[in-house]
Amino acid sequence: MSAAVETRLLEPGDRSLLDHVAPDVFDRDIDPGWCAEFLNGPRHHLVVALSDDQIVGFAPAVHDGSERTGCAGAFRTFESPLT
Repeated sequence: MSAAVETRLLEPGDRSLLDHVAPDVFDRDIDPGWCAEFLNGPRHHLVVALSDDQIVGFAPAVHDGSERTGCAGAFRTFESPLT
């Protein structure tokens, strides 16, 4: 039986969760400087998928402040500096 998957919006205090990432989730190792800037940035958002306390997936976004309609109204996806 597979473990349940939980999604979580990371906050600045969640940095330690990024020490437990499944293989091949990110393209590169996590850069601590970029990680701190990303998690502390008010426009940056990172939702992770957790299974057994390990990150198994993610969805990065940046809030760009522009007015959009529909589900794109608040977020625009981009390539994360964590990848």
